[in-house]
Amino acid sequence: MKNLLILFIFLCLGHITLAQQPVTIHTLTGHQYPITHVKLDKEGKQIISADKSGTIKVWDTSTGKCQQTLQGFKKPILDIDIREGTVAASSLDKTVKIWNGESGQLKFSRKMGFVTNIILLGSQKFLINKNTTKLNLPGLLIGQVNTNQRETAEVWFTSGKKYASRLKSPNISKAIAGRFHSLITISNDQLSVTYRPMLFRNFNKFRLKFTSKILTTEFIPGDNNFVVALSNGALKFVNDGTEEIYKIIQLKQSAKQVRFSQSVSFDTRGFYDRYFAVLGTNNTLYTCDHEKRKVLNSSTTTYPIQDFLVLDNTIKTVELDAASNILFFKRYEGLFTLSPQVRIRRYVEKTLKEWQQKGKFEKSADYVKRVTEANRQKQLKTLTQKAINSLAQKDLNWKNSKNEYDADNETFKINIDNTYTFYLKVPLKEAKEFDSNFKNTRYENAQFTLDAQGRFRLLHVELKGIYSSKKYIYDNTQQVAFNSNQLAIKLDPIKIKIPTKPVQKPSENNPKTTQNVVSTAPKIAEVDLNLPKTNMQNRDAIAVVIGNRNYLKTKEVQFAINDARSIKKYLVEVLGFQPGNIYYQENATKGDFEILFGNQSNYQGKLYNTVKAGKSDVFIFYSGHGAPDTKNFKGYFVPVECDPQYVSLAGYPIDLFYRNLAKLPAKSVTVVLDACFSGAEILKNISPIGVKSKGIKGIKNGVLLASSQGTQVSSWYNAKRHGLFTYFFLKAIHNKNADANKDNQLTFKEIYQYIANQTEGVPYWARRLHNVEQMPALKGKNQTKVLVKY
Repeated sequence: MKNLLILFIFLCLGHITLAQQPVTIHTLTGHQYPITHVKLDKEGKQIISADKSGTIKVWDTSTGKCQQTLQGFKKPILDIDIREGTVAASSLDKTVKIWNGESGQLKFSRKMGFVTNIILLGSQKFLINKNTTKLNLPGLLIGQVNTNQRETAEVWFTSGKKYASRLKSPNISKAIAGRFHSLITISNDQLSVTYRPMLFRNFNKFRLKFTSKILTTEFIPGDNNFVVALSNGALKFVNDGTEEIYKIIQLKQSAKQVRFSQSVSFDTRGFYDRYFAVLGTNNTLYTCDHEKRKVLNSSTTTYPIQDFLVLDNTIKTVELDAASNILFFKRYEGLFTLSPQVRIRRYVEKTLKEWQQKGKFEKSADYVKRVTEANRQKQLKTLTQKAINSLAQKDLNWKNSKNEYDADNETFKINIDNTYTFYLKVPLKEAKEFDSNFKNTRYENAQFTLDAQGRFRLLHVELKGIYSSKKYIYDNTQQVAFNSNQLAIKLDPIKIKIPTKPVQKPSENNPKTTQNVVSTAPKIAEVDLNLPKTNMQNRDAIAVVIGNRNYLKTKEVQFAINDARSIKKYLVEVLGFQPGNIYYQENATKGDFEILFGNQSNYQGKLYNTVKAGKSDVFIFYSGHGAPDTKNFKGYFVPVECDPQYVSLAGYPIDLFYRNLAKLPAKSVTVVLDACFSGAEILKNISPIGVKSKGIKGIKNGVLLASSQGTQVSSWYNAKRHGLFTYFFLKAIHNKNADANKDNQLTFKEIYQYIANQTEGVPYWARRLHNVEQMPALKGKNQTKVLVKY
């Protein structure tokens, strides 16, 4: 039995750009009503989208422009499909319509009943499932059409007036068409699939039953084998010849959609049926190796994916920002290659296993002395760093470098091969010589690490010109506090096996086995488990959640991202916010602040443009550093790239923040800040400063909950892995802790009274844990507003 050894790799988060991030190809705007359906054609050339008014738009993916706007339905749409430029749709008005997607010409229109599933089989035929019972679906939204009462399936010719074939009462909740008109149908109870090689002909058909519910199925390109996705997260692969399940891949969550590559070129032959992608129920994309039965990588998207496809080793998605009614056409690359963590782990495991073996010419005494747990720990760290350095520099061209110089701060911004960017201090008097010899610079002793997202970060490099003895050292560890990431290395326990002579006693010559040291993961705070259940629905509410942990030029805020993730979870699961209405940002730059909240000359940032006048409750949460300007005593949010000593130049002003919030046409504004603005602990050689700001007072229906006041600091609760204030804010909501009058609802005043309690709240625990004074603050005109209704 293998033990699990957890290696803590210390990370240093620098200002590095990474090439393989999702790329937004086009932003699609134009719908005036909420979007209800989206479909991407299998070639990736066109996208169709339908909205609540019954309008369909056809988008050209090469230009991002709307090719056609198709109308004619009197009621909301039930289903849509696109294939080879042909567009099909069905509506609650019982009509099916088919158009030429490029010209907009109507090819087919007929009253056919409640068609809840429509599939184009080509330009001439289409398949429908009809529901004979009356559908009543007011306020139709994405994913609501699933009646499980479909009773008739038919194939029609687009040019004819009669159906080509029909199945009566087929017990079908969903149908999937494959090659040569093969068909898979899912039963109404979602516990069985039926495979038909030739659509509705019954010969050679077979049926498979499952104990877990079937969410979707998909044919594997190149043959008629298919995969069945179950609610327990299992992907079961079925052979249409043997009628048996021949392979199973287990995911951590269930799959909504499965897609194999649609491109089969000479270079990618064998790729298309080996690798595939899965969209999980929590909006995570998984890439899988069909042959080796394993998951390769995963990526969670900002907005919910409506449809996606795989072209060679690239994934293209259509994602919906429901709050803004905007579609994003995106490209994901590199997900079909093994992640750096996996490659490093495999190298370390293989090399350490060899290291643990006794050498052919190694004496037993030397072997016993060498192979100890302490030595293995040293090897573990050495090999891990070696693997990281090797992978980080693979195919990296150090000569392809460029620089910019900031004379005021005497700093070069250096970019290496469009992959890594770092800042190097070079005195002004040496800058010209450094720049003139830059192309001949040698880069030595480069050290890298991995961040929590598996991206390489540059830690250390030494720069030296070939004509100069002067050496310049970039060392990120001087500026940024380390964070830890867990890399699970699976190793056999150390078992020393030494051949012994028959006359020797094993007890005298066989040393005892040294056991592995097992390090357990940190415990999850109780406020992050078993969140309270409410019936709250706030579909028009908008939130901005920011967690700034990884600072470049000052110490990190250790639990800021934990805080932000928990707040987002509470917003969705407790307060009824829509996930698509939450702008979630980790490690925000000044540019991020300005995009979200606007700048000095333009207050109409992303938040302003999302708010519905008089309808939207706005909730803003920030965990990270704040700092004052030592000259004007004004406060600033500290973006991750900002030097706190120059916060007036590189920070985001609190006054601007509140001034732009005051211009929002929102129903209410709530601001929750787990940050201090006194400058304590991040500004050098100064005393803490009390900042001046009108703050929330200028915002109608506004309320502010802040973690501290005046010159106080905002402290952490290490055991709970949260900021102290954020922990008690969540605890106030968790299990109704702050509901003093037991009326099953919490006002901001009740929450404040709970977290500011001198014997049980933040002030007491700040003194007990850190020997500091910390008193939260409640300000604004909306203190009696109810935040939570249980």
